[in-house]
Amino acid sequence: MTKKGRGTKTKVGIKKPEPTKLGGEVHMPPGKPPKRIRMLIDCANKMSYMVGHSYRVPQEVPVDTARSWIASGAAEEDKSLAGVPKEKK
Repeated sequence: MTKKGRGTKTKVGIKKPEPTKLGGEVHMPPGKPPKRIRMLIDCANKMSYMVGHSYRVPQEVPVDTARSWIASGAAEEDKSLAGVPKEKK
């Protein structure tokens, strides 16, 4: 017997969007990559990424990974200030 309607669905992986092919050339999405991303869900690959934490791109997260996480909704671009601005003397 099968149990329908019971349990929850779980996302197993986040699929990276396919780059667009024009005339045999592969093009990455246009625009500048984000400088920082803020995680909206917990993720792990070689490193653990926790909800609510910001990570620098490309130092801590590769550019293509950051773009795919933003596109899938796993992260958002973090535009908040990095720290307290320095005073000019």
